[in-house]
Amino acid sequence: MAQLVRGLENGKIYSEKEISDYLRKFYEDYATLRRELIVYQFMYRKNGNYEMNPPELWG
Repeated sequence: MAQLVRGLENGKIYSEKEISDYLRKFYEDYATLRRELIVYQFMYRKNGNYEMNPPELWG
């Protein structure tokens, strides 16, 4: 998963569509990848927007 987030910017707020479009490049089941980014704390979601967590939180 860490390889996937290398293409994302810290401090940038992404819409769900932006994250989905980005993840679709790697795997057709982008919704699972999107959920896993939250589960393993690479990102957090608030009001349908996604933002990177600091690397020390990545599980």
